[in-house]
Amino acid sequence: MDIALVYLLLIGFGILVYVLLDGFSLGVGILSPLLNSPEDKGLAMKSLAHLWDSNQTWLVFGGVVLFVAFPSVYSYVLSNLYIPIILMLIALIFRGVALNSALTPIPARNGGTSALLSAPPLRPSARD
Repeated sequence: MDIALVYLLLIGFGILVYVLLDGFSLGVGILSPLLNSPEDKGLAMKSLAHLWDSNQTWLVFGGVVLFVAFPSVYSYVLSNLYIPIILMLIALIFRGVALNSALTPIPARNGGTSALLSAPPLRPSARD
């Protein structure tokens, strides 16, 4: 078996595992607005708490294998699909923030908001 085929199978495996495992997270996110009681919604979100971030590891795995095995393809993909990849990364970040926000009690959310609002003015002074 050729080494390029092995790398291609590794990339395919990483993408397949991501799609299979992340399908659960996406399914819960799609179905959660249809749940009537807050207890059901909380239970659905808590079932994702320990899974959602580990699923993105498979995307990183596929990117690393692509970089190692096929650097010219990696540079082509990144240079031509830069904006869609950045949008995907931003969406993944917002998904994590939304999940953490859904799992956080309401009084703690207000403290997090004030911390977020106070961070930008503090940042320039931290560089000096």
